[in-house]
Amino acid sequence: MRSRRSLAVLLAGVAVVALAVGAAAVLGDLDDDAVSSLDELRAGTDPLVADTDADGLPDGAERDAGTNATDADSDGDGLEDGREVDVGTDPLAVDTDDDGLEDAREADALGTDATVADTDDDGLEDGREVDAGTDPLAADTDDDGLGDGAEVTEYGSSPTNPDTDDDDLRDGREARELGTDPTTNDTDGDRLPDAVELDVYDTDPTSSDTDDDGLEDGVEAADSGPLAAADPLSRDVFVELDYMRGERPNATAIALVVDEYATAPITNPDGTTGISLHVVLDDAIPREPETNELDSIRLRLSYFDNETRGYHHAMVVRDARLAGDRVAGFATTGHLVFQTRDRDGHPYTTHEQAHVLMHELGHALGLSNARYEGIDSYDVPHDRYESVMNYNAPWDTLGYSTGAPFDDWAYLETNMYGPPALTVNLPVPAIATSTSDITTNATTG
Repeated sequence: MRSRRSLAVLLAGVAVVALAVGAAAVLGDLDDDAVSSLDELRAGTDPLVADTDADGLPDGAERDAGTNATDADSDGDGLEDGREVDVGTDPLAVDTDDDGLEDAREADALGTDATVADTDDDGLEDGREVDAGTDPLAADTDDDGLGDGAEVTEYGSSPTNPDTDDDDLRDGREARELGTDPTTNDTDGDRLPDAVELDVYDTDPTSSDTDDDGLEDGVEAADSGPLAAADPLSRDVFVELDYMRGERPNATAIALVVDEYATAPITNPDGTTGISLHVVLDDAIPREPETNELDSIRLRLSYFDNETRGYHHAMVVRDARLAGDRVAGFATTGHLVFQTRDRDGHPYTTHEQAHVLMHELGHALGLSNARYEGIDSYDVPHDRYESVMNYNAPWDTLGYSTGAPFDDWAYLETNMYGPPALTVNLPVPAIATSTSDITTNATTG
């Protein structure tokens, strides 16, 4: 029996004769692969073998597909052409779905779909997942409730770590449920970790000042130090009150103002109403005959012990002077000066002292003529604007307004100024400290 090589040589000779006489049909399709033997001879395929490169595709099918019938893997991607056709990949493209992974690696090593760039439909293409160390077959590699694509492209969290910021809150819960940032353990920057706010203090981890009193939750949660009495779920105002010798304010007058704040028509996050006013009588400072604006700054620098601790500063003086005129008091945000005697040196009554203190404290908290024309003026009758901030208010009356034309309490509810608290003792997050039901009274001493 003659060898296949001998037969091929013979056929080649016959082909030459057939070509010479114009009779291509002499050979026909000897291997029944839909390609004539003559065309196979011309193409270099084996006219006696239907699948020359043994890749699972007959030579005729390869011709139709544009693949190389003499190379089992036309695109050199590790998958033979026939298998590529079977699985739906492109035998002429190394990476059919253009996801950065060769078809053979997807089919044989990873188990991903070589015809779909994002097998698990999580927003990250398979190649990118492999580079990032995520699972291209799992939409949520770390099972934290947040898809890999969202973690990488939207939140910047780690798709392989369920708690990126290590705050004991899973990334998915932070992003989808709580609105906190899964990449930082203190979303609102109030010096309380998010989980501690939720589990210990019940404060809002997306708001640095849950009760909107101007003091950050972190400093209000302190269980010691100058703000130990503060409650991050109920509004607080702290005042250090220094007084010149011989001008000590009436404790009952202070208590009257404390009571007015306690009954304020303001609702707190914990469901209570009112503001806890903490007034601490501090230093008895040297007596001076007059105190103007510059004097008050000098004295504040010398005697304000709670600077940068979240306190307003109040000072009782012998004779308050504003632009040279004697006044009952004057104030700027965070700082107030007042006297307890009239122009003739007669002491104010208890209610009159309380009136002056509440008026100037209103200024320190942010109530000013720039907010409403009736403040510090006689332009609006008291029966229309019933507020201690109105110059028409009787001197023995207390209270801020609660309705039109200007609601003092409503303004303070959303705009109350709180001095910075930079130096305080912060709480230990692991200790669950109760900060509710704090009662406050004026402190004397």
